[in-house]
Amino acid sequence: MIIKSVTLNNIRSHVRQKIDFNKGITVLSGDIGSGKSSVLLAVEFALFGISDSGSGLLRKGTDEGSVELAFEVNNNEYTIKRVLKRKSDGVRQTNGYFITPNAKKDLTPVELKQAVITLLGYPQESLNKKSLIYKYTTYTPQDEMKQILYQDKEERINLVRKIFGIDKYQRIIENSAILTKQLRENKRELLGKISDLEIKKNNLLKIKEEKEIFSKKEKEFEIRLNEIKVIVENARKKLFLMETDIKKSHELKREKSNIETTIRHKEEQAVNLKKEIEKMESEIKSLKEKANPEKLTELNKKIKKGIREELFNLEKEQLVLQKQIGELEGMKKHSESIKNKILGMEDCPMCLRKVEHTHKETISLSENKKINEAEKKLAEADSKILEIKKKLLERNSELHQNNEAERELSVLSLQIRNISEKETNIAEKKENISKLQSEIKELNEKNSKIQLISFENKEKEYEQLRLDFEKIQKDERVTELEKTRITAEKSNSEKLEISLKNEIEEKERSKIKITELSALEGWIQNNFINIISMMEKHVLSSIYFNFNDTFKEMFSMLIEDERLVSRIDESFSPVIEQNGHETEFENLSGGEKTSLCLAYRLALHKAISEMISAIQTKGLLILDEPTDGFSSEQTDKLKDLFEKINAVQTIIVSHENKIESLADHIVRIAKSSHESVVLS
Repeated sequence: MIIKSVTLNNIRSHVRQKIDFNKGITVLSGDIGSGKSSVLLAVEFALFGISDSGSGLLRKGTDEGSVELAFEVNNNEYTIKRVLKRKSDGVRQTNGYFITPNAKKDLTPVELKQAVITLLGYPQESLNKKSLIYKYTTYTPQDEMKQILYQDKEERINLVRKIFGIDKYQRIIENSAILTKQLRENKRELLGKISDLEIKKNNLLKIKEEKEIFSKKEKEFEIRLNEIKVIVENARKKLFLMETDIKKSHELKREKSNIETTIRHKEEQAVNLKKEIEKMESEIKSLKEKANPEKLTELNKKIKKGIREELFNLEKEQLVLQKQIGELEGMKKHSESIKNKILGMEDCPMCLRKVEHTHKETISLSENKKINEAEKKLAEADSKILEIKKKLLERNSELHQNNEAERELSVLSLQIRNISEKETNIAEKKENISKLQSEIKELNEKNSKIQLISFENKEKEYEQLRLDFEKIQKDERVTELEKTRITAEKSNSEKLEISLKNEIEEKERSKIKITELSALEGWIQNNFINIISMMEKHVLSSIYFNFNDTFKEMFSMLIEDERLVSRIDESFSPVIEQNGHETEFENLSGGEKTSLCLAYRLALHKAISEMISAIQTKGLLILDEPTDGFSSEQTDKLKDLFEKINAVQTIIVSHENKIESLADHIVRIAKSSHESVVLS
């Protein structure tokens, strides 16, 4: 990876600044606090984002900032941009973009990080945490390198494992221990399951014996039940025949009783009919005395025809006359109104001229003539109405008399018809009496033929047979219930047998499983873990020798005192010797501590670059104030050291002028009015 340029917008003390980079050694030079390290933080932010608030990066007093990084990987150019925005709950990352040789994509902060770690060949676990490879081999902020040297041995070697990606072996061993523990727990659980295996086998034998006993009893009850069923069927047939005879006798009794009842009913009907005939004959006699032919003739003479039609015509004529009177009165009032208006009028409403007196008299005379004619006609109409009213009174009186005669005639006619109906009814009743007498005779003959048989002894025999039948049925039900109970017991035994067989089979499989788990546990503990441990030791040993040789060489290049040497022990901890005696890191001078940290850091960088071929940052080295406490001679030795590292691109942040002599390119940064600017 080669950084081409970085553009900072409202990042810490940088308002709007673009810095270009080239291959070789580039020094970011400037006073302490001028904003040099902010450029390195911006590069890291552009690549990996931030895991928490970005308030430390966003310039104070601004609401939005961004970093755009242009870089090259395998001769392909890429550009990534990340954005920070100040919101109510703090500073947050928002969507940015990633430009590849093929396309420009708008991505979320997480998607940007995923794209970068994939491109750089970093492990996927770097997505959820800070990349250790970048932190310890590409760019370590000032003073953070010392932290690894202050850690205890276990923490340090675990960190080395993570940096080189061989912590997976330790995880495999730890997971193997978890697995063997789980295997032991599974074995204990299975042993608990098979603890009663022999008891279950004995129970199965007992269940089989019980099932045989129940099968034998079931057959015995089956035979007994079939015998009882035959007895029950014979008794049922005998009982049915006897019930049939008794039922026939009861039916004859009912039939004789029904005939006698019918005879009595018909005799009563005949008596009642005779009484009704006598009553009707008496009524006919009385009616004939009232409805004589002379009275009928007299009533017919009283009734006049056409009275109603004459009344209708008179009423119609009266209505016509009343209508004429209404029209005449209307005409009279109209003429009077015209006369009164014309007499009181001075000017014509149409032409607005004065109305002459002669014209008024002419109109008045014309209207008086109309009024006189109307009054004459009204008098004639009133006279006719009086005549009509008189006639209507006379005709209504005649109509009343006529209605009375018609009503009396109607009653009389009805009585005459009633006499005829009663005579017809008497004839029908006499015929019914004759039929009833004939039916009574036939019923008496039929009743005399019915011969009742005595079943007193049969009924006693039937009752005893019924009691015996019920006793046999009860015995049948008891036997069936006992057989059902035994069948159910047998069925339960069979189900229990199947259940026990399944349990025993399951326990036998568990027994085999225990053997398999024991074998697997033994293989993991005695073989697999040892193999993984040997693999880890082999890989770690390879790293160690490479790392130790590089570290010793670089440390010796930086230290002027030949009596001070250092090496790496098996826990990757620096062992410092002075005059042949070991000494602690705290006892070193500032320059010596810086030399040790720088040698450790560069050794890590070289080892990672040589041993992990997939990562794309091995040609990039970023150093933040690497010469703190160095003498002038030590600073001069850095050139040889960088040649040894042979990085494609090295970026150094320093406030010391001496280091500029090592640079291929120099970028000077200064601060003015709280704003960082690039001078050249």
